Amino acid sequence: MIKTVIFDMDGLMFDTEQLSKEGVPVKKGLRELLSYLKTHKYKTVLATGTSDDKALNLLKMADVEKYFDHMVFGNMVEKCKPEPDIFLEAARRSYTLPAQFLVLEDSPNGIRAAHAAGCHIIMVQDGIPSTPELEKITDDVMDSLEEVLEMFRLTDCSAVC
Repeated sequence: MIKTVIFDMDGLMFDTEQLSKEGVPVKKGLRELLSYLKTHKYKTVLATGTSDDKALNLLKMADVEKYFDHMVFGNMVEKCKPEPDIFLEAARRSYTLPAQFLVLEDSPNGIRAAHAAGCHIIMVQDGIPSTPELEKITDDVMDSLEEVLEMFRLTDCSAVC
């Protein structure tokens, strides 16, 4: 049963390769997905390898920090992705078992870390195509957060998606 949705940040939520004076471009569907999850009583957790000061600045610029129940940053764990530490810390903070997480990730190392922690995973492709190795350890591969939102709308994701 999925109770908590974990979001990576760089590449998944924001196009951080495009840092500009106007802020970081927000990925299409992000706000709508976060709003949907809150409305339907899912816990949401940010799990990013980015340090807290930089990540919080990006979240505030995009006005999305209010959607997260918990946040885990790279400087809060001993080992970074592909080690599972960040997802295990997210489990500890959210009082949720990793098997009840649905992790949204775009990077191979993040996917490997989520798999090592025992989470359900959707790879949201962001210029890094899926591979047979990644497809074996993910529950699904999608092209956008809009597609993830559509999946939630069409299925009962409280049961495993």
